[in-house]
Amino acid sequence: GGNIDPALLKGGGDDDDDADEEALRKQLEENDKNMEEMQKTYEQKLAEAKALTGNFGSNIQHEKAKTTPHLRNINMDPTLSGTIFHLIEGEGVKKIGLAADSDISIKGICINDHHASINNTAGTFTIERSNDSKTLLNGKPVVTPTELTHMDRLLFGSSQYYVFVDPSKASSNDPQVTFETMQDEIAKASGMISNENSNMTREEIQCQSELIDLIPHIEEANAVSIALDKKVIFTALPVSADARGAYDGKFKVFVSVKNFALGLEWIWTKEKFMDRKSDIIEIYNDFKDDGKINQEKFKAYDPFHESPDTPNLIGSAMVFPKAFAYMLKNKDDYKIISLKSKQAGSLNVEIVPCNGQGKPLTDPIQINDPRAELVNKTVTFLINIAELNNLGPRYEDIYCQFELPGDQTIYKTKSIKGGKDNNFKYSKQFTFTATEQFLDFILNKCLYIQIWSEQKHAKPDPKASKISTKEYFHREKELNNNSVSGKVVINHLMDPEKQKLRNDLHIALINNQKNETIIRNIYRLMHAAGTSPISSQTLNSVINAKNENEVRALLTQFKSNKKGEGRPTSGSSISSIGSNYRGTRTKSSACSIL
Repeated sequence: GGNIDPALLKGGGDDDDDADEEALRKQLEENDKNMEEMQKTYEQKLAEAKALTGNFGSNIQHEKAKTTPHLRNINMDPTLSGTIFHLIEGEGVKKIGLAADSDISIKGICINDHHASINNTAGTFTIERSNDSKTLLNGKPVVTPTELTHMDRLLFGSSQYYVFVDPSKASSNDPQVTFETMQDEIAKASGMISNENSNMTREEIQCQSELIDLIPHIEEANAVSIALDKKVIFTALPVSADARGAYDGKFKVFVSVKNFALGLEWIWTKEKFMDRKSDIIEIYNDFKDDGKINQEKFKAYDPFHESPDTPNLIGSAMVFPKAFAYMLKNKDDYKIISLKSKQAGSLNVEIVPCNGQGKPLTDPIQINDPRAELVNKTVTFLINIAELNNLGPRYEDIYCQFELPGDQTIYKTKSIKGGKDNNFKYSKQFTFTATEQFLDFILNKCLYIQIWSEQKHAKPDPKASKISTKEYFHREKELNNNSVSGKVVINHLMDPEKQKLRNDLHIALINNQKNETIIRNIYRLMHAAGTSPISSQTLNSVINAKNENEVRALLTQFKSNKKGEGRPTSGSSISSIGSNYRGTRTKSSACSIL
């Protein structure tokens, strides 16, 4: 609705007039209904804003505000910003808070009866908080009485945003203060984000913006948890693609939910947190009037609670499969990167190249250029997932899952208990056509293996249960530099480039060993030949021999035949043999096992 079909405004035939008129009437009624709904929504928001203050902006106040110092509200909804004015008239102290005798009455989460005060002494304004009430000035906590200057930004509690305006100091250069600019300022002051983003990627900047938007919601949820002493703390958590095990390369914002009394932690998506946060605010509004939970739904459902049986992503292991492109087996213990970009243990993974019958290769195959020698060939390999080591004790029913390029299937291991039961014993064979895209993945990217688990059911820790949520929250903020959010940081725990170099070195060492073996076998052939010539067929057979037994058989046969086309007798000839080996080795012999 909301738009009138232009076709209905054009004249039609007589037979269609009645139908068109009826359709037009219905659209007009729908438009009126939508406008009424929009107005109702705005009026509801206006009423909610008015309920938070006893001093809503009247025409008289608007006029007085042009010449009188005042606090002007800033709202998440820009249409509601600048609708509330608190005039600071005359000298002396103006009390701010919930109490009936407050000069400036404000309401909301984390607002105390006597929250703060503004003192006017001969035109000099200072702000002072009461007790430990949460009050921020330009993003930083007010600790001691601090002088206010024109266009200073103030946050009372978790949701009451204001700007201090002194009309005598106003100018055309005054900055535009919005909810977003205040959130950005708070985030930077807390150290959550960098003041400089010139070195950040577009994805990191986008994640930083999402963090800033999420902060007020995190603050409110924590404020309610403190008020209800729920033993739960929420923290915004930027998570890299590596930690999530995602191929999109993006940082995404999650929310850590920690029950410190139980010693358990869950990671919620931003969407899940926002759904729960609506219920959290609702339960607070139900509780605040009489100190009781009255709504039936909250007697059976606690928005702060999450079951330990809920599967939780611990983190991911980054497995680099480049060795497979050279038909080399690769087995290693890979670090598990947690969603907090810390090491959460290690996972033993092996990728084994197989022959056309699906059997693991027993003899090495020389691949010099995978893109040329393997493209459009059928390749088969095994992925073996074995031991999981050094994972925390609170996890159980642990399993791994992963996806392969060009395959939408999610592959899962069985679940293990952890501890002594730490081997997934997972082995699965895969067959692919080595397209250019597949080879690019194998050569340049990594395979993410996600580690999921449930958590053990735990009883509240007696010592931790004695700590109030407020005390624990402030302790955590001190440990995290006054921030309720993690920083957007590059994961240096697992440097992909470093791991690639490690794999390249592994491949180079193996190939070098193979080349040394080939050269050694050529010298053995020369020694066996003496002055007799060596045919190119015999030379290629020795170069492409799969194992020592095959080399011995070739040398024995050569000695008995003593036939050939010629024999290299100098160092330069040896070099030409090496060059001949690198250039004439056939692709068919390399791919005969595929």
